[in-house]
Amino acid sequence: MRSLETVLLVATLAASMAACNGGDGGPTAIELPIARLEFVERCSFVVTDSRCTLVVEAFTAEGQRIANPILRWSSSNSGSVSIVDQNGAAATVRGVAPGSSTVTVSNTTTTTFLRTDVRVLPRSDTPK
Repeated sequence: MRSLETVLLVATLAASMAACNGGDGGPTAIELPIARLEFVERCSFVVTDSRCTLVVEAFTAEGQRIANPILRWSSSNSGSVSIVDQNGAAATVRGVAPGSSTVTVSNTTTTTFLRTDVRVLPRSDTPK
């Protein structure tokens, strides 16, 4: 019976350790400083009351892509463009009212950042 308890204890410990480091033994986003951000998906305009998704990839100074980076998103004019959802490398913006805003994504220390302009169009001015 003692050996069964030992096996269960070792298995539980191994599973706990794997969960703590992401399961693959590799570095996590917190361990890797972000040196560069690149847009993968973005929108230059959004119609009032509509949404679009912005997506970036984060890289180390050596060019290694960082999975699940910790990023902050902000809008320079939340009266026109609001950030309604942000989850690391992706953010959903909503067109609040006609106008424009600069959307900024940055690492937690704001030393690395990327910006894009988003214009909000009235419903009747939607490009075809």
